[in-house]
Amino acid sequence: MIQCKNITIGFGEETILENLSLTIPEGEITIIVGRSGCGKSVLMKTIEGLYMPREGSVYIDGADLTRLNRRKLLETRSNMAMLFQGSALLDSFNVYQNVALPLREHTTLSDAEIRAQVKEKLQLVGLDDVLEKLPSQLSGGMQKRVALARAIIRQPKYLIYDEPTTGLDPVMSDEIVDLILKLQQSNRLTSIIITHDFACIQRIQGRIVMLSDKQIIFDGPYQNFISATDPRIRKFNRH
Repeated sequence: MIQCKNITIGFGEETILENLSLTIPEGEITIIVGRSGCGKSVLMKTIEGLYMPREGSVYIDGADLTRLNRRKLLETRSNMAMLFQGSALLDSFNVYQNVALPLREHTTLSDAEIRAQVKEKLQLVGLDDVLEKLPSQLSGGMQKRVALARAIIRQPKYLIYDEPTTGLDPVMSDEIVDLILKLQQSNRLTSIIITHDFACIQRIQGRIVMLSDKQIIFDGPYQNFISATDPRIRKFNRH
């Protein structure tokens, strides 16, 4: 379980989020929504331990990230993975090398064991014949799938998706959403999705958390979200 308790996040004199509390239960999908610049990505990087809050605490499975030493922080973060908005594949590495990288960096598996796991994860995301291709030889949707295979290669407990459908056409967006749902159900992942893509929200539904004006202004099921009367939510839902 992930818990944010009364956290305030800011940089310099600017406060991004203020006195925010949020619980993310295990094995479910939580969708964090809001307009660009509302603090969605900053919140997720704080949950990942990349940023520390000015005030408050972030707990991952009971461990307070704000009180951990570097070794314990890295150990706790090993249970988390992120699918970056731009895929963040290494241009000079082929698909196999990109997906294998976390295993080479953080495990002592043999080359044969790594190759077997890479192939398994690529098959899981619908790619099994692109091992030697460079990212530049792949479409945007295929790059996203490779990045997803890399994100799950170490079997994380928590998976954060940063704008997973941004820049994709509607057909490919639907395929990525299908993959998110498939992985969450088959692997019992705790999935956290950051998005302002309303089509993505409609497809996934589930629990919605909306950020605005440095606060959480909605936390509840999709059906309540689309019928909410708050003008900020109504305006978001019209786009």
